[in-house]
Amino acid sequence: MYRSFEPKGASLGLPPRWKPEKWLDRLAAFPNFIAVVEGRVIGHAVLCPEGDSAEVAIFVHQDSRRHGLGKPLLNKLKNEGQRLGLRRLWGITEPNNVAMLRLAVSLGFVLSAEPGEFYIKFEQRTEAIRRRAYEIYLTRGGGPGREMEDWLQAEGEFFSVSPSDR
Repeated sequence: MYRSFEPKGASLGLPPRWKPEKWLDRLAAFPNFIAVVEGRVIGHAVLCPEGDSAEVAIFVHQDSRRHGLGKPLLNKLKNEGQRLGLRRLWGITEPNNVAMLRLAVSLGFVLSAEPGEFYIKFEQRTEAIRRRAYEIYLTRGGGPGREMEDWLQAEGEFFSVSPSDR
């Protein structure tokens, strides 16, 4: 994909124009996801953890941009961040990359005070799951012994991805 990749102005200089293989080798240590159509890589997403947070980065080949590929890739990164127990994900793009910023906000990210930066804190998600688990508990009439079942149902509802996002 990167041999014919044309970065947008919003890509902050990534991937590097010269020797992207070295850059990709460094990224191999992190969770990477690719989108493939008819045997051709058309999208790449990477989660770069450091401590309890991680940077997200998404690259879509110019022939496949504006076809909704960013949403499932960013969802994959979100789900992986949650699976790894990270507390915060963040990304940065050029402030005029409105499409990426809108996408991030549509998936629960918040725009930072820094132009072009966005983030999501998973502590907020845990609180939402706790509230939903309590609603499930109340709906079933309460009673002890099924707390874990209530939590897992709430978590499943919260993290489920619609078929159009896969």
